[in-house]
Amino acid sequence: MKENLARALTSADVHDCLDLEASHHIHCGGTADHKNAVEAFIEKRAPVFEGK
Repeated sequence: MKENLARALTSADVHDCLDLEASHHIHCGGTADHKNAVEAFIEKRAPVFEGK
């Protein structure tokens, strides 16, 4: 998120910013922590994040 904001503040090209944002969403969505968060939400429990 910090990288996205820094890029948005220093870059005049909105397309580059959106590409970076999409790339980060794809990367985060494929992590074990994301899977755990989704399962926890469905099961109405608190997620346990491991940084993976």
